Amino acid sequence: MPIFSWLTSVPLLTWLILADVAPYSTLLPGDINSRWYLHLPLLAAICLPSVPSLWRTKLLPAGYWWFLVWVAITITYTPDRITASGRMMTWLLVLAAVCRIASQVHNEADLHVLFDTFLKTCTALVWINALAIPFASGWNIDENNGLNRFQGFADQPNEIGALMAAMVQTSILHWPKCRWKKWLVTSVVASIVMAFMADSRTPFVTTAVGVATWLAWKYRTKGVLAAAVILLALVLLKSSNSPYISRGMETYNGRSMYWAFEEHKIAQRPLFGYGYGIEGRLFIQSPDFRDAWFVEYTPHSSLQNGYLSLAIGIGVLGAGAFLYLILRPWVNLFVMKRGNVLLKSAFFLVVVPRLVYSMSESGIETLKGYDGLLTFLVWLLAERYRRERLRRTKMAAMPPIDHRMQALLSC
Repeated sequence: MPIFSWLTSVPLLTWLILADVAPYSTLLPGDINSRWYLHLPLLAAICLPSVPSLWRTKLLPAGYWWFLVWVAITITYTPDRITASGRMMTWLLVLAAVCRIASQVHNEADLHVLFDTFLKTCTALVWINALAIPFASGWNIDENNGLNRFQGFADQPNEIGALMAAMVQTSILHWPKCRWKKWLVTSVVASIVMAFMADSRTPFVTTAVGVATWLAWKYRTKGVLAAAVILLALVLLKSSNSPYISRGMETYNGRSMYWAFEEHKIAQRPLFGYGYGIEGRLFIQSPDFRDAWFVEYTPHSSLQNGYLSLAIGIGVLGAGAFLYLILRPWVNLFVMKRGNVLLKSAFFLVVVPRLVYSMSESGIETLKGYDGLLTFLVWLLAERYRRERLRRTKMAAMPPIDHRMQALLSC
């Protein structure tokens, strides 16, 4: 069947991106907040065939499996086991698909093919969202300050910024091998313009930090000067009087108040946390927070900080273990005298922005969004690279085998 053949020809990475975006698009009728009934079945249809890849590919280190076990244990005492279980199920399904994708990358040429697929999918989404510019439904009136922000066909304006960040970061990585540079530049510029219209500030900040650190690493003195200029521009913009830039800067849109409260809650249960996926219920179940700042939260509200959210859910030790596992291959990569240059660039352009972004949004442990997919893909490749280099180092350190003994062992 032609339709079935076309569906199977679409890369798995493209399906993962569409499964994350399509169910929450304003093109579909109904309440966006209840679209989970579309998201999970669609994700299951795409990812279930990849579930065996979780163990068959052997990409996940043993420590990560223990981390997942601990997360599952904390679900037993979380206030909302159904929501937490659903979130973990989504996490594992996407992780399985990402393991399958990463297992098919054997060299830099394969990685560039992956970046090319990612960019083409994002480019299509950029131009689809551009079609919403003339329509009122493509814009969002911010209730707090009345600003008109572009959101395209996404569920919120910040998704437009996230798309822009993914385009810029991956374009720099793929640029040397890209065969459609003119169209790519046009699409990246269009994504930047739409991100400005969306007034999505955090993706600009995270991308700027990632590019600045990459320039400083790659071009040494000249790169450090360029990075200093970028970071100085961010500082100057922070002091701008424009409402599109300065809105909520005093408390980072209330985040500083949330963080202080969350740190207080962590201090009460630092070892075991309150159970994975608690998120907005932490506020709902704490009258002292609502009485102090009169903030109305739903169970699905974000804790506005990935690190605090993880520590609140699974405890400080669990959150620390996760960060150790995520950062270990990168530290090992930079300690090497001749580490893979493309992976090193991916650390600055993909992982660093993700780490910075997680200071203002929860979900650092999951594979949510464009940045989540990219981060875990390059992390799996860096982890495989670390173990392969470790294996080769051990083999090189072994004493040579006597030829007669070697002949005996081969019998």
